[in-house]
Amino acid sequence: MADEGKSKIMKFGAVLFIILMIGSLFVASVALLVNNNPDNPNATNVTNVSSNTTVTVPMSEIPGKDVNFTYSNLKDGVKHLPSGASQVAILNEGNLNSSSLPGANVTKMMVAYYPLGIVSYYSMESKENVSIVVLGNNSSGYQYDVYNNYTMIIANSVPQIVTPGNPILLTSYNVDLAERALDAVDGKNISTEYDFLLSNADNVTDFEFAAALKAPEGSGYEQSYQRTSNFSNGTYQLELMFLNANSSLKQDVNNRALNGSANGVTYKVNDNNSVFKIYVESSNKVSFESEMNNLLTITDKYLESAN
Repeated sequence: MADEGKSKIMKFGAVLFIILMIGSLFVASVALLVNNNPDNPNATNVTNVSSNTTVTVPMSEIPGKDVNFTYSNLKDGVKHLPSGASQVAILNEGNLNSSSLPGANVTKMMVAYYPLGIVSYYSMESKENVSIVVLGNNSSGYQYDVYNNYTMIIANSVPQIVTPGNPILLTSYNVDLAERALDAVDGKNISTEYDFLLSNADNVTDFEFAAALKAPEGSGYEQSYQRTSNFSNGTYQLELMFLNANSSLKQDVNNRALNGSANGVTYKVNDNNSVFKIYVESSNKVSFESEMNNLLTITDKYLESAN
């Protein structure tokens, strides 16, 4: 997808921005907090560790139970998230490898935003031979806590909590949030707030980006969902849904759809009252991205009007 197209998606709920921010934070700061820990004889006082020194820790050497689940789309993904997410998104484009995860082939990221912070998952082809690069030196250990047999590693530079597995769990530096995320991994108190909207989404596993969000009061709708796909037959598709959209938003979208063929795309609009669903398709990438940008510009104004 072109940079212009991605910038438009970032504006749409800022969910892709959060994903990219999470990725950069992981690269910069999956650093294990080392200090005087009576339970860890190899621990080093943090004041004695240079912030410019790193050590690689094999994930297989980190004790405890691993996070272990798979998800094919957002419908699956939210089943592994704690309740209360205001935004959730999946980036499924591949080539997401990080120098902070030697040996990992990261293929997919899921991120959710909460009042307490951010929960994200990094899915890999395999967790075998994967390591984590941390701040420290060859004699340093790392500080961790255990919750329901999961190991929560405390990150230091930009405080975060990391739990090994496939996917790797990364949360903001908030123990309550990390524990809630691990409860969700075990199927407890999972997110259900998007269930109705996502039940109306296509069960597509071939996609680049998918996101759902709760709109602020006064936005013209309650929730939204977006998926972009580049199918193997050469078709580009945007699936866009709004829960309880107002008549003004519906009219703006319908007006845009009237010019679809002239702009090199095909629109399909379905309105079943509570769920307003739009498809935009084209075999021409430039036409598709241009029309997607124009459509999201229209729908974005309803988010902006609530701010």
